[in-house]
Amino acid sequence: MLIPLEDDIYRLDTPFSGLPLSLYVITGEQTVLIDSGIATTPNEFIFPALEAADLTPDVLICTHGHVDHFGGNSGLRERYPNMKIALQQDDALWAEDHKRHLYEMYMCMPDTWQFDDDGKSFLDLCGENSAVDLHLHAGQQLELGSFHFHVIHTQGHSPGHIILHDTARRIVICGDVALGWGALAPDVIKTNPYYYNPDLYMSGIEKALTLNGGLYCTGHFGSLDQVGMQALAEKSLEFVRSLARWSLEALDSDEPRSLGTVTSTVQASLPDYEIGFHLYASTQAHLSKHCREGSARTIMVNGHKHYLRVK
Repeated sequence: MLIPLEDDIYRLDTPFSGLPLSLYVITGEQTVLIDSGIATTPNEFIFPALEAADLTPDVLICTHGHVDHFGGNSGLRERYPNMKIALQQDDALWAEDHKRHLYEMYMCMPDTWQFDDDGKSFLDLCGENSAVDLHLHAGQQLELGSFHFHVIHTQGHSPGHIILHDTARRIVICGDVALGWGALAPDVIKTNPYYYNPDLYMSGIEKALTLNGGLYCTGHFGSLDQVGMQALAEKSLEFVRSLARWSLEALDSDEPRSLGTVTSTVQASLPDYEIGFHLYASTQAHLSKHCREGSARTIMVNGHKHYLRVK
């Protein structure tokens, strides 16, 4: 069911592995869908909602190239062959080539973490590959009915993550720019935020706040007012600062430690959280930052990367 937020903009709440996921629909001269969920989302949620409102999407804009935001692309394209699909150019390759996405993002820690089924379960969520028609870029202006959006490139969570900002209407469509302490839900194991670069992720959060939005449309926290977004941003920054501290404290200046060992140590500060891809990857992002800043260094042990704290 489409939930009205303001004139010509609606929210569509869907689940993603037991977690909340919000899509958005813009109406008027054009019907625009923001994000497409996973492969099953169109049949289960998008088609019924659009048909009930007698809407046919002209454009699908994915805020970034992660499976829960592009997985429904092929299903939508099959139902609506004239619909254009738009992504920022740096994430377009992942949305078009799901095996590439699998290997470049998820299979990059072969000595630490891998899918139990070589990624088959992940590819099932992605659906079939589907071409991207429009490549968005920073600074681009999008006239979508009564909306005038400015495209803002906010990396950190993914290379091609974007925010759409309508200055006059004070609407900010911001995807996963800020993830608090994770997209959490009752009866689902907690999963921490994922980011590949802490500095870029924090910069994106801070940029979202400077936009002074009255309505923030997030991917996993629903629609928020300015106060709600401020609270989410503060939690998000707090998590990054905490993981930075824990990952450095987990290092020793004499005993080399692997990513797996460091992440297991970090998890002691997150006892209710899953130790999986997100925790390994975000911890690795901080270890890379510690090395860039000179507070840690790498050393090879039996051909595998380990980390030492710099005295």
